[in-house]
Amino acid sequence: MRFFTGTDNPDFVGKPEGKCSSDDCKLLVQPFMDHYFRYEEKFLCITVRDADEKGNLADVYGFQFELKPDVINQIAIVCAGDFQDVIYNAYCCLLRGKGIKEYVECFEVIPTDADRAKREEILANAMSKAKEAKRPYVEARLYRCLRRSDCINPDSGQQESIALLLAEDDEEEYPG
Repeated sequence: MRFFTGTDNPDFVGKPEGKCSSDDCKLLVQPFMDHYFRYEEKFLCITVRDADEKGNLADVYGFQFELKPDVINQIAIVCAGDFQDVIYNAYCCLLRGKGIKEYVECFEVIPTDADRAKREEILANAMSKAKEAKRPYVEARLYRCLRRSDCINPDSGQQESIALLLAEDDEEEYPG
């Protein structure tokens, strides 16, 4: 199992320390999470991948930092899919007068005292559910921001950071 987080913010691509995630659809996500689990303002989205998986749809979220395997010990909740997509689909079902149990069951809170084997089991179960439902990836959350020490190679974004800054300069110099 491997863990990744992505960013397209040039400040964090070059120096990943302190990068936090956010919900684009917070007005949908927060009430759902508060009702069924709990919502945290400060979190880091990570994707969970099979050891041999090269990439997935989550890579569109920018430069990917591979995280050290021990971040598994700090994962608080996992979803057999993308949090926002699953929650959006749950609301669509509610609006059609249908139940949302299948969407709620996509999430699993990982007990803070769970050992590594239990955590791996929960994450593997989420990966299996996501594949079964044809969802492109599994998302998990740490209830904190990224630390440099979380990254296998925290400097891996240096070249990408320079390229992003140069692209921004080009846009300013030659507006479309």
